[in-house]
Amino acid sequence: MISTIQYIKTPRLLLRKYERSDAQALAEAVTETLESLLPWMPWAKREPLDESQRIGLIDSWNDNWHKNEDFVIGIFSSNGEFAGSTGLHPRLGPEVLETGYWIRKKYQGMGFASEAAYAMTIAGLKLGGISTMVIRCDPANTKSARIPSRLGYSAKGEVYSEIFNTMHLHFELESRNLHSIDEFEPVEIITTSRTQ
Repeated sequence: MISTIQYIKTPRLLLRKYERSDAQALAEAVTETLESLLPWMPWAKREPLDESQRIGLIDSWNDNWHKNEDFVIGIFSSNGEFAGSTGLHPRLGPEVLETGYWIRKKYQGMGFASEAAYAMTIAGLKLGGISTMVIRCDPANTKSARIPSRLGYSAKGEVYSEIFNTMHLHFELESRNLHSIDEFEPVEIITTSRTQ
């Protein structure tokens, strides 16, 4: 079960549920990266948030986590610095989880988005009770569109995204087509019950 995840460790990253104490680091990363987020992330148009709004946002993410409704996850570099955000989103129906990602400007171009998306793919397929992972992105976002193919996802065309109110490229990976990517291994998933 996804809600049992305490953290996920990859060779260069630590991925975990947000804590209230992450509010300042998240604010700094969003501010640093806002110009590159605005074309792709509708929520970026509501920035800047003040501290109480950002803490409220983290609280809402954690409420959704505890209700098993949505799982927003922070990405941290090996030195503990906030590096971006990802998640596992059950918004596309049963048997499917969607993941997405954004990376802080100072860490862009280093493969962190691919490494985080790979970890989310592993976690979703192992703990989500699903058979298919999905990544969607704007067709004009060519950097993000390269990541699913790198991870073994198949392009399935374009679909309308109600969340983003635009057409998105749609990529899928079925569990039987999952393959190991050595540079992102091992992926260690620590849950409240045991290591995966």
